[in-house]
Amino acid sequence: MISYRIIFAIAQKNLRIFFREWKSNMIVFLLPLIFIAVFAFAFGGDIGAVTFQVGLVGFEGDQAQVTQNILEDLQNNQDEPLLNIQTYSDEESAREAVARMDISAVLVWEGEDQRIRLIGDTFGQSFQAIRGIVSSVAGQVFFGEDLPNPVVIDPILDTERTTSGFVYLVPGLIVYGIIMLIPQVAITVAQEREKRYVFRYLTSQVRGLDVILGYLISHGLIIGFLQTTILFSAVHLFGYRSVEGFQSLIPALIIAVPTTLLCVGIGMFIGGVVRNSEESGNWGTIITIILGFLSGAFIQLPSDTLIGDWSLAEIIPTGQASEALRQSMQFGSSLDGMRFAYISLWAIAIVILGGFVYTKRQLHQVL
Repeated sequence: MISYRIIFAIAQKNLRIFFREWKSNMIVFLLPLIFIAVFAFAFGGDIGAVTFQVGLVGFEGDQAQVTQNILEDLQNNQDEPLLNIQTYSDEESAREAVARMDISAVLVWEGEDQRIRLIGDTFGQSFQAIRGIVSSVAGQVFFGEDLPNPVVIDPILDTERTTSGFVYLVPGLIVYGIIMLIPQVAITVAQEREKRYVFRYLTSQVRGLDVILGYLISHGLIIGFLQTTILFSAVHLFGYRSVEGFQSLIPALIIAVPTTLLCVGIGMFIGGVVRNSEESGNWGTIITIILGFLSGAFIQLPSDTLIGDWSLAEIIPTGQASEALRQSMQFGSSLDGMRFAYISLWAIAIVILGGFVYTKRQLHQVL
């Protein structure tokens, strides 16, 4: 039989410990805010108004001239040329311009094969953007599709809004902030044994389920809600605006609930396996960093499929959470039931696994 008195007593104890040791635990709130501030200043510029520097070599003939005219007519969302085009007499001089970083890419027209060859730094973001633009234009030229003129390029689909790299990163940064709960929970769970709380649980006939539910209330609901509120407030403080205002935040807030519970489960699992609080914190930090990068908080992951049609970001539940937040906050989409169910199933499984490990390795092995 579930004892609500015991569960709420454990949750109250966890909250007292958290706020009593606020100097060390505030990192859960402060570190994500620092990341948000850094990325806001570093990537807050308007990428919709970017003009890319491009060189052309050998664009001769009717079809080449049509392609060049279309490329010259492309505009960004500030009605400025999307591509600043320079013509070079030979490929060697164009390559030298790329090496000097005067231009981001060279487009070489190969008349016999009727194709465009791109030269540039394949790891550069500008080159990747130019490749996508040129592929779209070339496909429409070669396959005879009509191309509107001028073309407005804007990755967020709303040409009246300012678009920046920070806008794209916001959902991932919010998820990363939630993931910061993992090391904090791992440390707290490991300290249960070091501070002899586990012995008190045993003598008071507290069950593992009571402890698990207590942590879900204290960290998953109360601290998680406070953290999520701070994160959403912070990104708006730094100029982020959702497409549909507060209405588009509702699906994002719903997605944040199972994501928070998932992180609590992972923290309980680590704290159950590693009994030393310092080691638990280290492992929790490692898992946090890995999940942060794999969830797309800092970089865009490759879309190569690993299992069936699923990419790495789609397999990882925190990656699904980042994409769900991006769809609702930046595109105004409604709650994605499939993503919510997927994250929730992972959360339930991890919480059960974390609770089982904690019960077996901590609660039943006090001595």
